[in-house]
Amino acid sequence: GKGVATALGCLLGVSPLLGFLGVFIWLGTLKISKISSLSALVAFNLLPLGAFLLEGRVSMPFCFWKYLLLVALLINITHRDNISRLIRGEEGAVRS
Repeated sequence: GKGVATALGCLLGVSPLLGFLGVFIWLGTLKISKISSLSALVAFNLLPLGAFLLEGRVSMPFCFWKYLLLVALLINITHRDNISRLIRGEEGAVRS
């Protein structure tokens, strides 16, 4: 919810390319899974890898991928209830 939106807003401000990559990953995962929390977890867990691979090729602070590792960790911690529900198959899908 709000934490993911805030993290995404900060990311878009610092590195628009990575921000849009995160949105793209989130939307793609949501289209396949129909589960918003899973989509956020997948996107923020993949962004450090994306930043690491792009480091030096796009405009972003040095070692920004380390910051994204911390953000991914915090999002995983705050989503631990969602992760438990996902494992049990009880997490609700987004209705369209």
